[in-house]
Amino acid sequence: MLRWKQSFSQYLAKLVFKEWRAGDLVEWKTGEGEITEHIHRILSTDLNKEKELEGEVDRMLDELSKTHTGQFERYKMYPLLKKKLAKKKGIIL
Repeated sequence: MLRWKQSFSQYLAKLVFKEWRAGDLVEWKTGEGEITEHIHRILSTDLNKEKELEGEVDRMLDELSKTHTGQFERYKMYPLLKKKLAKKKGIIL
């Protein structure tokens, strides 16, 4: 997962807005501030969902490691379990 500060998320939202504006891709009904804040909220929400998913995967792997000691390699299982759980929950990675 990408880890970035809130300021980078706000910067990214402004970049998205500028690209949309430059490409004349969207008809604007509100100002730049409202739009970039909305983009920022969407990015933050998605990142928080992924962070929660990673926590759940870690907990599942901790439980598996307790019951199946030495029978699996965590670094191989992590991406597989994360991808499968994300698909089940409808999260796009």
